[in-house]
Amino acid sequence: MAASADAQTIETLDKPLSRQEFFDKYVSQRKPVKFSFVLDEFQKVIEKWKDDSYLLSKAGNEMVSAEVRSSLNEKFGISTKQQMKFSAFLNTLHSNKGDDDDDNKNAEGEKYYLTVQDIEANEFGPTKLFASPMNERLMEDVPLKPSILNYLELYQINCWMGHSVKGSSSKLHFDFHDNLLFVVRGKKQFGSSSKLHFDFHDNLLFVIRGKKQFQLFPPTCLRSLYVNGEPRICNVFDNGLITYNEDFREDGASRISVLKWDHQHNGNEEENNEEEEDEDGDDLLGAFGDYDEHANGDEMDEQEQLLDALLDKKLQQMEQEEVDDGFEEIEDDFKELEEEMVIAEEDDAEPPKKKRKLNEQEDEKYTLTNFSAIDLSEDDDILFAKYPKYAKIAALKQTVTINEGEMLYLPCGWFHEVTSFSNPELQSHFALNYWLHPLVSDGSIEKPYVDDFWTRYNRQF
Repeated sequence: MAASADAQTIETLDKPLSRQEFFDKYVSQRKPVKFSFVLDEFQKVIEKWKDDSYLLSKAGNEMVSAEVRSSLNEKFGISTKQQMKFSAFLNTLHSNKGDDDDDNKNAEGEKYYLTVQDIEANEFGPTKLFASPMNERLMEDVPLKPSILNYLELYQINCWMGHSVKGSSSKLHFDFHDNLLFVVRGKKQFGSSSKLHFDFHDNLLFVIRGKKQFQLFPPTCLRSLYVNGEPRICNVFDNGLITYNEDFREDGASRISVLKWDHQHNGNEEENNEEEEDEDGDDLLGAFGDYDEHANGDEMDEQEQLLDALLDKKLQQMEQEEVDDGFEEIEDDFKELEEEMVIAEEDDAEPPKKKRKLNEQEDEKYTLTNFSAIDLSEDDDILFAKYPKYAKIAALKQTVTINEGEMLYLPCGWFHEVTSFSNPELQSHFALNYWLHPLVSDGSIEKPYVDDFWTRYNRQF
């Protein structure tokens, strides 16, 4: 697998590729690419999701967490969150509070942004693959996995929705997952922005309303982008995944969690067979209950064979008990290590998390470890003075705009600051994305990961 493309222009596909062609040209090469069309399986989204009444009929009562920024000058990605019904969120987007002049007519609605929702997770991963407003009724309109990337295992499906008259942005960041993004509603020359950051999964994004402008840097720029958690970064894998803990593999799975998962599920299989095995043992013991010391040669050979079988079985049980005891000791060591890590984290910068607590304290909002301190809205002269290392890689920035009905594939680890533009008629911008566990550097369509852990984990869904 090639390293991340640095100074290459983001390519645009104007016609579908086969799954293998797309893998060879983009996924395996870790290259972003824009689609100027929509995959066939997303036609229902294009047809139906521009209509708020349709969304309300399917998901109006779903509870969502919306980011709420304190002013229009604040970027999303560092704001507090507020819980509300999806119907109330849509009403807020279209509210006419604020000044009467055009620039501030929808000021209140522009402060709200529907982003990644909290999904309950256990020690192995998320306990479901999508969160509100996505529900079973809306999922009928979209595939669980896009056909062009169906060999990768799904991490999470997200909705991104807001409104911007002048524009809203996310802060420059990178993702830990590959990303596919798709736009369904209009164009406008102003937008709201997120802060520069990276994510942990491959991303396939669809824009349903409005448009999104991406400013991108490859993972190789990591050390020059002044990431909040840079001192604690342990690995930058060949596939672009950036991690803060040596325990994580290139596909994003925790080695400890994989061991525990295998142990628990192997244990369950053994429990299912335990009754049958015990019956076999009872049969052997029963056979020796009738042991005859005066048996002839043939009978003695048969009983000795039964004795050997029983002894072998007991030895295997003893060995398994020793393995179980040993694993329990390992688990105890893991727990001690985890406790030490928690203590260290309390004294250090905040660890990377996808889940954010609602209404965090102001001084905690800016410690997201996958976010950059750089604000790309500032002039280059100012940025170069404040961040000297950034000056060396600024020329590697790539900009791509995803319009309604278009898509973006973005491999994990690519830094991006996103500016969203509303469809003026629909007074909103809206996108849907799939986060997928990233392909390992020597992966293939047939074997994208080091093992089948993610496949087995996702079977429960």
